[in-house]
Parts: sequence; structure tokens; C-alpha cells
Amino acid sequence: MARKKENKSVKIRALLDKGMLQRDIVKRLGVSQQLVYIVARNHGALTDTQSSIAKKLGINPKDQTVKRVKKVDDRAILDKLWSILNEYRKAA
Repeated sequence: MARKKENKSVKIRALLDKGMLQRDIVKRLGVSQQLVYIVARNHGALTDTQSSIAKKLGINPKDQTVKRVKKVDDRAILDKLWSILNEYRKAA
């Protein structure tokens, strides 16, 4: 029996799970930004901006990419920000 073809949404979700940024998915698969945005939003993945902020803060974006509850992602970022701020205060 023939194997079922993967549709674009399945491919997008797989790349989001690997931690690829939305803009890179658009280029790689040749799909629209709107499609990637809608699939990512429904899948619960971070946006490019959230992912780049996580990278700057030293949080592994692959660990943070696909969390169904966004509060977990925001909490991790806020915890890291507070720790940086407290270190800065102690140094001053």
C-alpha cells in the first residue's frame, strides 16, 4: 500500500519541533509566512522574536520551542532576567 504524503502543516510542525525559526521555514519549504504563523500558533511554538530572546538569555530554544503552555516559556525567561538583574545589583 502506498505511503500517505505529508502535507505542508506536518512538515512545518516537524521543523518547528527541531527549533527552526519561522522565517527559515518559509524559505526552506517555500510556503507563505501566514501559513507558518498559523501552524506555529496552533501548535504552540514560540515566535521568532521569543526564540531569539531565549537565545540571547542563554536559554536553549529547543527546550523552550514547543511548550503547550506559554506561561512556562515566559516564566523561564523572566527567571533568567531576574537572576541577571540580581547579579548586576550585587556587583554594583
